[in-house]
Amino acid sequence: MKFAVTTVLGAAVTIATGLSTPVQAQEQVTETITCQSNIGERASCAVNGEVVSAGIQRQIGENTPCFLNYTWGFEENGLWTGNGCSAEFVVTVERAAPQRVIDPEVLRERLRDARRETRRVRRELTKEQESRALIEAELAEAQAALRDAEAGRAATQGQRRKRQPAIRSVSQCSNRAVREATKFGAVNARVAEIVSARPTKGVWLVIGRLLSDLNGERTVNYFRCWSEKGKVINFENSI
Repeated sequence: MKFAVTTVLGAAVTIATGLSTPVQAQEQVTETITCQSNIGERASCAVNGEVVSAGIQRQIGENTPCFLNYTWGFEENGLWTGNGCSAEFVVTVERAAPQRVIDPEVLRERLRDARRETRRVRRELTKEQESRALIEAELAEAQAALRDAEAGRAATQGQRRKRQPAIRSVSQCSNRAVREATKFGAVNARVAEIVSARPTKGVWLVIGRLLSDLNGERTVNYFRCWSEKGKVINFENSI
């Protein structure tokens, strides 16, 4: 889009500057001229334009013969003859081509069109910049949300890893407490509460409350259990 704006602006400048500094076109024209001189004299015959080439078409009179670069020749803007050379010459000249006159209203309309196109391109460029800014903002927001999600997942995984030893220890100790109560004839034994579960000296200490039915009565017992790497290494069914 930036290139388009530059191009339109450049076109407008070209139109404006072209009014004061037109490029002059050139054209070549062949014409016939007569150039005569007297004995002992030199005559110059001007042409309209710059001489490109010239040649004798017909010599006039019986005076001094016309020889190129001796009794005749051509200069930048004409021919010369001397010492009685007289002749008709075919001359090719280069001159400015007639300029085509452009209506000033046409030029003004072109300039107005260029200005309208410039405004249109600028509006499109502004819309594109706004859309790009919106997309970049949405992308930044999505990236921030992704970073937060990754950080949250990492924290959750870290917490889960930290909780896993405690969960295994509580599970192993609870199962051991139920088995021990069953050995002594209790029924419907279940762990009602884990009072504490904490690491101490490299092992997990779990303290819990056990409910069971023994001899037709509801009993409550507390147990204490030590677990290491998910295995029970010591168990007490009373505190």
